Order: sequence, then C-alpha cells, then structure tokens
Amino acid sequence: MVPNAKNQLPPSPSPPPPDAPIPENEPPEDNSLIRSLPFIIQDSVSKVLDVDADGHCGFRAVAWALGRGQDDYKWILDKLIDEINNHREWYVQHQIFHNIDSFLDRLRATPGFVGRSKWMSMPTTGEVMSNAFQRPIFFFSKNWSQTFLPYFCPPNQNPPIFLGLFKDHFVPLVLKVPFLFPAPQQRWASYANRSVSVA
Repeated sequence: MVPNAKNQLPPSPSPPPPDAPIPENEPPEDNSLIRSLPFIIQDSVSKVLDVDADGHCGFRAVAWALGRGQDDYKWILDKLIDEINNHREWYVQHQIFHNIDSFLDRLRATPGFVGRSKWMSMPTTGEVMSNAFQRPIFFFSKNWSQTFLPYFCPPNQNPPIFLGLFKDHFVPLVLKVPFLFPAPQQRWASYANRSVSVA
C-alpha cells in the first residue's frame, strides 16, 4: 500500500539506528489528548501517539521516540538496566532510588500485560533514561512537569524525548518546535560529572 496524507505513519523524532527493528505496530495519533496536557505546552504539541496500554507504555513511548518502534520496549528496559549497573555507585550516592535493587527488578519485565509494579515511574526513570540515551527528557503531566538532563556526557546533538502522562498512560509527544520545556531540575549542576570536558 502506498501511504497517502491520511494513512501515512508519523515520523519519530529520531532516525532509526542501524540495529533497530523495522516497526510493524506503529501507534495511532490521538490529538484529543493535547487538551489534557499542561496549558503551557498545549499549543506547542503537534502530535500525541497512543502507544499500547499494556503496562509497558512508558517504555514503548521511549522506544518510539528513539526511532525503534513501540514494540522494541524490551531494548529500552535492557539499556536502563545497563545504565544503572554501570553507574550504580553514583545512583546510590545521590539517592536517586529508594531501593536500587527494587528498581532494577521493576525493569525486569516479561512480555504481555504487566501490573503496576512494573510500570515506568517518574521522576526516577527520567534520570536513568536521560543518562542511558544521552539526551534531555521532557516530561509533562497535569500534576507536574520536569526536565531531566544527562550527567555523564558532554553536549551533543541528540534530539530530546518528550513524554506525556495521562492518568496512568505514558505517550510520546511530537512538538511543533521542540524547544519549549519546563524549567530544568535545580540540582542538575551539583550532580553533573565535572570531569566530562567538551572537545
């Protein structure tokens, strides 16, 4: 089938990496959700993609935003586990988790529907995602919005990830101009790795 303006799939913010699977189950648009976002961001959102609501929605949203398609959420989980294990001492020192081993267990999810104990949790997951994928994460919900910046990499051109939360459902957001976001986390400067230098 040749896509036309009505049935063409929306592009993800990042081009798919060479090792990414070919997406087969792309999320539909549901722009009715835009009005449920904080008013400061509503006019800046171009699209809301409604990923599958099976308990993995947060990780599906990130997989889509990285150009891997929503079904590659297991790759996201694996990368987050690697990130925590690689910087475990730092995460413990800065008390990012109430219990680091419990959080790692949360990320060890099985395919299919999962319960609340395996859902993405914010703000904790935002910190790990930003470091794992070396890019800002901008999170919006009616209750609060937050920016997560990576601590272990120099400045780069990686496009940010925009996530929305509607009740218990995470979705990826596509912004018209991706430069509007909530104020950065105030503690970022004190946590950043000062040994990282810009070439």
